[in-house]
Amino acid sequence: MSIRKRNTSAIYKELDESISHPKSRKNNVKLAIAGVCLFAAGITAGSTWSKTMINSSSDLPVRPNSPEYNALLKQNAEFIELLEKQRDRLKNLNYLKGGVDKPSKHNINETDSTTAANEKPFSFIKKHSYRDNYYEDEIIKPPTGVTQPEIEPDVTLITPMEILPDSSVWCHGTTSSNRFKRTVQVNVPMENRYQENLLELSSIDNHPYFAWNYVEVSPFQQELMNIPVRYEKTTHFMFKRLHPYNIMHNLHDDVLNLFHLIKEYNGKPSEPGRMELPFSLFAHRLLLLDEYGATGSTRPFQYLTNHPLRFSSYLKQKDHENTITCFRDAIVGNTKLTKWYQYGFNSPQGPIDTLPNGMLIREVSEWFAKRQGLHLGYDEHYPNLPWPETGPPKPDNSHLDIPETNLIVIMSRKGNRLILNEDTLVIELTKRYGLKTVFVRNEDQNFEEQIQILRKARVVIGMHGSILVMAMFCRRGTVLIEMYPYAVPSDHYTPYKTMSNLHGMDLVYRAWENKHISNSVAHPDRHELHGGINHLSKQVQEEVINTHTVPQHKCCKSPFWLYRIYQDTIVDINELSALIDDALHESRTVVLKRLRSTDNMFKADITPSPVKTITCLHDEGNGRPSGTLWAEWEPAWTGYQVDKWNVLVNNDGREYKTNSNHTSIAIHGYNAGETLRFFVRPVINGTLGPWSDMGTCTV
Repeated sequence: MSIRKRNTSAIYKELDESISHPKSRKNNVKLAIAGVCLFAAGITAGSTWSKTMINSSSDLPVRPNSPEYNALLKQNAEFIELLEKQRDRLKNLNYLKGGVDKPSKHNINETDSTTAANEKPFSFIKKHSYRDNYYEDEIIKPPTGVTQPEIEPDVTLITPMEILPDSSVWCHGTTSSNRFKRTVQVNVPMENRYQENLLELSSIDNHPYFAWNYVEVSPFQQELMNIPVRYEKTTHFMFKRLHPYNIMHNLHDDVLNLFHLIKEYNGKPSEPGRMELPFSLFAHRLLLLDEYGATGSTRPFQYLTNHPLRFSSYLKQKDHENTITCFRDAIVGNTKLTKWYQYGFNSPQGPIDTLPNGMLIREVSEWFAKRQGLHLGYDEHYPNLPWPETGPPKPDNSHLDIPETNLIVIMSRKGNRLILNEDTLVIELTKRYGLKTVFVRNEDQNFEEQIQILRKARVVIGMHGSILVMAMFCRRGTVLIEMYPYAVPSDHYTPYKTMSNLHGMDLVYRAWENKHISNSVAHPDRHELHGGINHLSKQVQEEVINTHTVPQHKCCKSPFWLYRIYQDTIVDINELSALIDDALHESRTVVLKRLRSTDNMFKADITPSPVKTITCLHDEGNGRPSGTLWAEWEPAWTGYQVDKWNVLVNNDGREYKTNSNHTSIAIHGYNAGETLRFFVRPVINGTLGPWSDMGTCTV
């Protein structure tokens, strides 16, 4: 929350203790760096860093400080300027194709416009280098004497650099769990796990895989002078994924949080009542520092930038493993603003203590829909549109349903945890509810296709599993039925129940548990991670089989849990229908009725952001009396105009209100020299935002 700035290359270790944040969760795991130089070979150990840097100068094609070297520097500068012009023209072309950046001074001809008219809104240009020949009149050749790696075109040119840039560092947060960092001109290796953890590279708390620190090096070290450097001018957001093959982890742990982190740093204000693109898609890049690379669940990350994603392999390319990569601006780590669940690494899994506002998740899901060119509905970000006529009332209140939601969707699995009678389910559900019933499977539909189907869903049904997180894209009032195999208690595993019940999500959740062991098929002969138990002793196998309620456990290899969760299930249709009926009644009489009666949806959609930085003001000749709490704070970064602020002084429990939206307050009547602890929160249209972390000032 507090920020310290130092315009030198000295390492930033201490934090400003003037403001305490004992329970921070909104302002997490971030380190901002401008000009950070990362040496890929030093990712895992500081000793490797020192060893390989000494040999890095051997990659230079010419002798340092020679006339040829100086001419090469000039030639590279001219070449990079020409390349930037070409990229600028590509940006203009992408703007016509649905991008968000405004055209620059370079002209766009009619042919570009005609071509772009047939492109989808999400199209983007993947190639950015001298190898591309988009314009016959501007073919760019690489400078003579510069050796370039033989890899994909999306690679920044290697440039000789006499001296690495100086550094500045900003740390936000007070612990490794709630800290992030921004740096300017810091020369560091990526990671050193043998030092104290500075921050975490994910929204996951207290997991050693995400521990991150850096080592200060001087730009005047001989082995760091006159060396080849890949200098990245575009801001990079750097983080790690926990489970890259799992859509729940990608969305919950990473994408949702990254959306708001990027919006905070690169965003622009939104006009009231409009769902604008929240940030430029060209102003930054994503660098995924884990070792996995692209997976089948990587697609959502691409929605956050129009540049191709970069992975850790970018820092250690073939034949250029020793080249230093410098970043003019980098944000390391991720926020935890939208995180709602913990996976049981330190205690049995469950919701976190302080839950986020569901409006933050809705903001992302509705933006994803708009990014695909899908229209938002009456229940979403169009506050001034009237709801359609409902028609004559019906006994079951179905006249209140959103007309576009006319499907029952079964989230089906092909590999394990099967619904053994899903074909019968389709027939019976269609007959009972008069709605078309369809399957959604990861094997059959891609990310975009799943969103398009789920936005038409009236009811979503599926076995407990990661694909249920896709219900975040459903319209308000949608019913979500999560089904659990035999002996798996639904109240022990609640990520999707928690998501559905977040304020503003407005999903109606029900859990169905298979209570009939005869409707269950276990697989003891499978691999142990997929429910197999044959590797266990006979005594433990019998104990697992005879346990009819999975006990609570930590992540992630409890045989009691794995044996039961990977069972296949025959679903009792009558039990399922009873849950659907009850959920539809709540959806219509509570959720949709409330939404239809809301005169101004804008009031319901605003989610004030938490205050980030509190500063204690001191008497600078303005005559502040002693014993007066005089403080200011940063305004909301979401772009919405705050009406006023509440300030709660913890010492005496008094709550004060500002008379305007000015981000400061002066409260009299305290004892001179007294240390006051207080909190601040925004108010918009009567909606109270979250309290800030605690500020501390001596008056």
